[in-house]
Amino acid sequence: MINAMYDRDTAALRATCDSSARITLPRPTANGGMRLLVLSPEQFIGAVSNPNQPPADEPLRGLRVFTDGPTAMVWAEYQVRNATGVSHCGYDAFTLLRRGGEWRILTVTDSYKPAAECGTVWTDAPIDPKRRR
Repeated sequence: MINAMYDRDTAALRATCDSSARITLPRPTANGGMRLLVLSPEQFIGAVSNPNQPPADEPLRGLRVFTDGPTAMVWAEYQVRNATGVSHCGYDAFTLLRRGGEWRILTVTDSYKPAAECGTVWTDAPIDPKRRR
């Protein structure tokens, strides 16, 4: 999914998500509150494949994977980077389901920290997504 986001590969993104998937993104508001964005796979794919935006460079590290039968949960630290440095960071929580021998994402929820709380660009997670495969 992360490489497909960077490559804006909509077919690969669709292949990673179950049709019932939901992406939930809590984001701060200007007044100090929080808004919750809940996206379908198609809405998420439209956002990350937008040609008017820079590619989503979001490496993961510290992955923790838990499985039980056809279900899995993945917890990982992420850092979104752009040409000037770190945009934001936090943790991604993925819930997956294995159907027909293939893993599909059911949910993605992330935490969010603004750039000021993220530190420097990771040197242990290459910017080139081809090196992350």
